[in-house]
Amino acid sequence: MRAKIVIFVLLILVQVLSFAHAGPTDEVSWSKDHDEMISTSPLILADSIVVKTTDGLTAYSYSGEELWTWNPSQVLLFEISPLYHHEPMSLIVTGWTDGKVTAHQSGDGELAWSISTDSPMWGITGRIHESQGLLVVPIETGLLWVDPNDGSITREFIFPDNATGYRHGATSIVTGDNVGYLVGDETGRIHRIDVNESSIIAQYNSSRIRDSIHVLDAQQGRYIVASNGIEANTSGLHVLDGLGPLSSVELAGSIGTVAVQNNSVIVGDANGLHLFTCTVNCTLMDYHEGHGSITGEIRIHEVNGSPLVTTPWNVVDGHWTAHRIENGTTLVSIWTWHPEIENWLIAGIDHRLGVWAGGNDAGLLEVRGVTSNSPVPNSSDLDQETEPTESSLLNPGVI
Repeated sequence: MRAKIVIFVLLILVQVLSFAHAGPTDEVSWSKDHDEMISTSPLILADSIVVKTTDGLTAYSYSGEELWTWNPSQVLLFEISPLYHHEPMSLIVTGWTDGKVTAHQSGDGELAWSISTDSPMWGITGRIHESQGLLVVPIETGLLWVDPNDGSITREFIFPDNATGYRHGATSIVTGDNVGYLVGDETGRIHRIDVNESSIIAQYNSSRIRDSIHVLDAQQGRYIVASNGIEANTSGLHVLDGLGPLSSVELAGSIGTVAVQNNSVIVGDANGLHLFTCTVNCTLMDYHEGHGSITGEIRIHEVNGSPLVTTPWNVVDGHWTAHRIENGTTLVSIWTWHPEIENWLIAGIDHRLGVWAGGNDAGLLEVRGVTSNSPVPNSSDLDQETEPTESSLLNPGVI
């Protein structure tokens, strides 16, 4: 009996210790010091890692060998429109601050097609996604629907009153055979775009919408979005449905992107990282105080069916933290990743099959988790996020 108790305690101890070491390994597998800022998450594919800087796109092998590069004709000081992988055609699609949208063959970086859009000030800074076989592209003056086969524009929506959008992205609303879209603009308005008409369903005064509207409850038709206040202490987190606002809670300072897992909503502001449970209203469940603002890409990584939240802290010694959501009520701190060259950062980190990649404003790309005896994952492996080193950490039954 005593032997069984000892074995049980040892098993629990191994699982508990795995919390401290889960995620990126202590050692950097390799790094590349780019001359330009990295302002959005790298993209880990089946056989390469693609990074976007103000100097363009660069792809590396898992071992760090440069595979290809592509340079845009004109950019600003930052490029924050995320990289989107269109799997059916193996295209890497992204927008640029000069207003261009480019699509590249992932194998060699060859330009498949490009389009130019209006760029009054910031160009394209939002998230591209796919809906009904089309790419939905948030341009500065509205939205475009683009055929990924040839880059042809099939539909266009322009914000009324000459409004613009910054870091915005659309959300698809699928109801039976009908598809509508929600998108926010710099005046704090939420637009609903249906087949033949558009309407303004919400107005958050003295605020800007600088993220996508996220699906909170598809069955109930509820959504959630953060607003950035023009004045201090006017930022907020808002629940709405397809007809208009339902509730709001106040946040402080600038807001980055929001991450949603079922009814759990993760958002950062000037005071730290917040975990809310949201239905019709939002209730604060937990809070992690850091050392500065979170204004970048919060991401949720699914590993073995459980979520791991990674957060960029935009401070002088910019770093990422990882938290596990426990029982939907608690943020459990797992690890902190400090790049070897410290700087401000807003870029999120990407993760696939034990490999992690992130970059910061200093232009440093760091990759962790690559081992010399690990085979490059093939496409069939990508459908199964299995990591023996993390299975004990992310098992919901672990104490």
